[in-house]
Amino acid sequence: MKVAVASDDGREICQHFGRTRGFAVFEIENNVIKSKEYVPNTFTAHAVNNNAGEHKHHANGPGHVHSHDSILNALKDCKAVICCGMGQRLVVDLQNAGIEPIRTNVTDVDQSVDLYIQQVLKDDPKIVCGH
Repeated sequence: MKVAVASDDGREICQHFGRTRGFAVFEIENNVIKSKEYVPNTFTAHAVNNNAGEHKHHANGPGHVHSHDSILNALKDCKAVICCGMGQRLVVDLQNAGIEPIRTNVTDVDQSVDLYIQQVLKDDPKIVCGH
């Protein structure tokens, strides 16, 4: 199975999932980490549009279709994604795609995955991204 962790540097978990510079993607087999790869974020709307502080992609209007399809497609092989914050719409979209979103206060990438493997890292729904 694969687990992705939103991270700007592969060591610390990013505070905002959509604005992360990349993802540390772990391949886990029999509760052992087999590999870790850093994948640059070229698929979230914030990263692609570089719209820090703006949320035009969340706007609804004539001709506008907002979708998380690019992130869902990029992470489709992952069983879970770990971050320190994400919007509720993305939480629902990930769940509907069969990907477990985990919002946590743990900030260390490797520690978060170790806790996930031990089945003690759980999603904290109180950690939300308020725009």
